[in-house]
Amino acid sequence: MPLLTRLSLSFDLLTYGFPGFILDCQKLTNLDLSQNMLNGTVPEKVFSNLGKLKYLNLTTNLFKGPVSPKITKLSKLIDLRLGRNKFSVLIPEDIGSLSNLRIIELYNNLFEGRIPSSIGQLTELWLLDVRWNSLNFPIPSELGLCSNLTFLALASNPLTGELPLSLINLTKVTDLGLSDNKLSAIWTELTSLQLQHNLFTCKIPLKISLLIKLQYLFLFSSFSHSFYSNLILLESSVPTTSSPATQAEALIKWKNSLVPSSFLSSWSTTNITNLCKWNGMVCDTTGTVSEIIISGANLNGTLAQFNFTPFLKVTRFDLSNNLLSGPIPSEIGQLTKLQYVSFYNNYLNGTIPYQFSNLQKVWYLDLGSNYLATPDWSKFLRMPLLTRLSFAYNILAYGFPGFILDCQNLTYLDLAQNMLNGTVPEKVFSNLGKLEYLNLTKNLFHGAVSPKITKLSKLIDLHLGRNKFSGLIPEDIGSMSNLQIIELDNNFFEGRIPSSLGQLTELWHLDVRWNALNSTIPSELGLCTNVTYLALASNSLTGELPLSLTSLIKITDLGLSDNKLSGEISPYFFSNWTELTSLQLQNNLFTGKIPLEIGMLTKLKLVLLFNNTFTGSIPSELGNLKDLTELDLSNNHLSGPIPLALWNLTNLQTLQLFLNNLTGTIPPAIGNMTSLQIIDLSTNQLYGELPDTISGLSNLQRISLFTNNFSGNIPSDFGKFSPSLSSVSFSNNSFSGELPPELCSGFSLQIFTVNDNNFTGPLPDCLRNCLQLERVRLDGNKFNGNITNAFGVHPNLI
Repeated sequence: MPLLTRLSLSFDLLTYGFPGFILDCQKLTNLDLSQNMLNGTVPEKVFSNLGKLKYLNLTTNLFKGPVSPKITKLSKLIDLRLGRNKFSVLIPEDIGSLSNLRIIELYNNLFEGRIPSSIGQLTELWLLDVRWNSLNFPIPSELGLCSNLTFLALASNPLTGELPLSLINLTKVTDLGLSDNKLSAIWTELTSLQLQHNLFTCKIPLKISLLIKLQYLFLFSSFSHSFYSNLILLESSVPTTSSPATQAEALIKWKNSLVPSSFLSSWSTTNITNLCKWNGMVCDTTGTVSEIIISGANLNGTLAQFNFTPFLKVTRFDLSNNLLSGPIPSEIGQLTKLQYVSFYNNYLNGTIPYQFSNLQKVWYLDLGSNYLATPDWSKFLRMPLLTRLSFAYNILAYGFPGFILDCQNLTYLDLAQNMLNGTVPEKVFSNLGKLEYLNLTKNLFHGAVSPKITKLSKLIDLHLGRNKFSGLIPEDIGSMSNLQIIELDNNFFEGRIPSSLGQLTELWHLDVRWNALNSTIPSELGLCTNVTYLALASNSLTGELPLSLTSLIKITDLGLSDNKLSGEISPYFFSNWTELTSLQLQNNLFTGKIPLEIGMLTKLKLVLLFNNTFTGSIPSELGNLKDLTELDLSNNHLSGPIPLALWNLTNLQTLQLFLNNLTGTIPPAIGNMTSLQIIDLSTNQLYGELPDTISGLSNLQRISLFTNNFSGNIPSDFGKFSPSLSSVSFSNNSFSGELPPELCSGFSLQIFTVNDNNFTGPLPDCLRNCLQLERVRLDGNKFNGNITNAFGVHPNLI
């Protein structure tokens, strides 16, 4: 995909290794694979091929091994997120040469050794998070050179020694976490100071009283002496005059503090009389600025030099989709005429100023997708005109923000992707009766969802997924007749799926995956005839599929996997579900034959039926599914040959048929499958020689044919045209002859098992250069030659 610049596959249940096709998307600037189950090492080609990357997010996967020193080839990288993986060994010593880095997240890994001193070269860095590793050296004094740091998290390592005096240069730091180390010392911008569980022996300095912005102070299990505090709140008064001239002067001053931007080229002292023609400015009849709209302009800098005073009459302030960092100045509260405020999708940090609640005319407030932290909500005033509020994708903690409960005109509330906890107050349901959209996804809320939720009678979208809610799904949820979307996934709900859902005739999206629901599927679900997305996977649902589900003729995505569902699949399902693009029935107890009518589902792209007890042959009608990209029928009781029609699926990328009783050969038609990346036919009764056409599969990454009855030579040019080939398993067959000399010519091999065959001759020379090899088995063959010379040294082998 040569023109692809931005790719996100986050939260998609992806498994196995790094997606190989990405390595050829050389124009990528943003890559997000976070929140999946991807594993293995990160290919070297990520660093050599994707040199235009500015944003790389691999957070919350299962990647392992060292982070290659070649990461420094990503010279344009601004945002690096590798947290919550299994990366190990040292943090690359030259990471500081990535001079554009502003965010480094390496937390929750297995890194050891020292924090590289080269980080001191990162003058733009404002967030560094290496918590929960095994770093065991003193804090490098060079960190004090990172004068733009606002968030520094070094907690939960075995760091030793004293705090370097150079850290006093971090005058912008707002969040400092050094807890749970072996550190044995003030920053006037600090709002959070966490030094708990250390070995400090001195008294707490009296000068701690200088931290006048401090809100959270954790010193427990660190000091034996009493401490002193003197927190002083400062208020400032501001003048109230403005004119086009003073506005222009303020804008020029702010522009000069930012990284140069073509968007601001019209902001010039030579153009000061035409302020209304400056990009992003909207004026009223007097020629003064009434609206500031600078969205998606790649503004890079902070708001520190923005003078709010000349803009007291501005009604709209939109800085969304930029690269702004640092805290939001409390002076925002002076702009009391504001009605619309959006700072969405920047890199802003620090606490949310309570002065926002001075903006009593605001109806639209979006601070989502930043790094904003929890303020003292008790200081917030009621905002009676607020109808749309988003604090999503920040780092808010503690309980539900109390001031929201008095915003009774809210129709849209998004608090998703934070760390909010506790129970959801009953007043959400009794006070916010105008809500149409409620999103609490991915927080830490717990407890039962109150039956009073049904008071939100106007609700259309309900998103409560990825929390810790428990108990029953409210039985009368079906009385909320306007609901179109219900997401309750990734919680601890138990019991039954309420039959009242059948009353929701407008419902098109229902997701209750990853809970503990343990009933049968209610037949009333068949009344939800507008449903297109139905996800009931990863529960303990039992029984057969109700025939009423044949009424779901609009369904496109069906996920019933990882339950205890049983019985045969009626042909009527497939003859009615003709809009399906994704069919996931894996990991259940389904029996009988796969209905021939599956061939009618010509829009299918994904078919996962593995780990059931299906019998009979593979329907040749599957060959009708020309859009199919993944087919997995593994671990069933299927028998007979693989239908010839299957080999003509030119869009198929993954074919997994292992652990069945399949017979027959692999025909030359396999060469038609030009998109194939993964093929696993292992543990069947297949036989014969591999056709020469298998060598032409240029996208092939993994091939597994072990424990069959294959024989003859491997085609001599196998691997030559498959540069991304990373896993080859031919074990337990009767292959003979020499291994193809270019089997590993792409040097991408990680797994190579050919044991228990009749191979002869030398090993391919290219094995010496496959530096990512992790597992190799050659035993049970007749290879010759010097294995050390032919094979080389591979430190990652297990």
